[in-house]
Amino acid sequence: MLYLWRSWLIGLSVVLLISLVRIPVALAQRSPVSAKNVTPVGHLDIDGGGIVQIHGNYAYIGHMEAGAKGGTSIVDVSNPKSPKLVSRIFCPSGVHSHKVRVDDELQIMMVNYEKSGSPSPTQPLGLAIYDISNKAKPELLTVWSDGGRGVHRMTYDRNLKYAYLGADVKDYNGAIVVVLDLHNPKAPTEVARWWLPGQGPGESFAYDPFWTGIEGDFRTHHPIVGADGNFYIGYWNGGHVIAKAKWDSARTKLLGFQKEPLVHVNWAMTIKSPGHTLLPVDHKIGGWDIAVLTDEDVDNNMDPQYQPFMWTAIVDKAKPDRWVLTPIANYRVEQPDYVTKSKDRERRFGAHQPYEYVGPDNLVYVTWFAGGLRIVDVNNPFQPREVGYFVPGPAPGYELAATNDVFVKDGLIYLIDRWNGLDIVKYKAE
Repeated sequence: MLYLWRSWLIGLSVVLLISLVRIPVALAQRSPVSAKNVTPVGHLDIDGGGIVQIHGNYAYIGHMEAGAKGGTSIVDVSNPKSPKLVSRIFCPSGVHSHKVRVDDELQIMMVNYEKSGSPSPTQPLGLAIYDISNKAKPELLTVWSDGGRGVHRMTYDRNLKYAYLGADVKDYNGAIVVVLDLHNPKAPTEVARWWLPGQGPGESFAYDPFWTGIEGDFRTHHPIVGADGNFYIGYWNGGHVIAKAKWDSARTKLLGFQKEPLVHVNWAMTIKSPGHTLLPVDHKIGGWDIAVLTDEDVDNNMDPQYQPFMWTAIVDKAKPDRWVLTPIANYRVEQPDYVTKSKDRERRFGAHQPYEYVGPDNLVYVTWFAGGLRIVDVNNPFQPREVGYFVPGPAPGYELAATNDVFVKDGLIYLIDRWNGLDIVKYKAE
């Protein structure tokens, strides 16, 4: 049963006036540890985040911590040299809300609510939707939930008003794809859901040689819909998956999914890092259909030989119901000694999240935790070539950067550190 919870039923998320909290301030850019072809523009001293999204003159930051230390900030970046906090909401106790998406037309902000610790038994977990017509005071409209553990990541189609969730729902083994229609943001409706065979109620992964036996180990981590209308999904320890979607003739209404995946590859158990993002390139490169894959560095003590890569792969679509994903190259960064010797509580140095669009210049902007931002040219997808990087100075109290997410807009690059700091930088090709 689907529950739509009005804010007056669950209690308003607290929106604190800027005067009542420690005010993030624009500071001189922390000196980068190293950089190539990338220069600093602006910096904001603000709690660390899991995502940064730019819409109009505003940055939206989903913070990493849970409960009263987490939440979502709206930042005015109209002057990128001097970003300013506009407002911040804090999520309920026992809730993690480190992701955010925005629809400027509907003036709504979507925030993930997932279990972290011990939330109230009456606290719904899923997708929280806020009215942001007044940026200084976001108002909670509702929380979509089906009673499961909540949503970890999501993407959004502003034209179709569809939210694509990686949602941990009731009675399934690990998070699955759930598609919501948000034409009425106060009452979102489920359009369709898809899961890897084995996740459904009563199903088994006995057929899969890579199945670990750990509940939730194979799960939808990051669903992205390509220009072809299909779902490209990082599937955590289930590797990477492409699910075939069925649309109406105008491709404006999702009708459902093919049950069996178009592609399911699993290198996670081989390279010891889970599948994070499978990003389709929505144009051909050299006549090929190309995808970019990242596997997340999750181990502080990982042997550098197992450092997670960024992959390029050919997507062979010759057979309509069963494609082939063939890796053709990888990009990696040599781990410096200072990372290995660091005493930070997290010493990740490896791939994480790319900017979710590869433009005509065929540049991939990808975060690398302690390796900062890496800019990779894939004009020759068989030989990815680094053309720039920016490793920010570490947050106060840390020895290493922890660059977690990246957004690119109008020639500027926005970076959020996992622990502290929004950096705005600019790339200039040699």
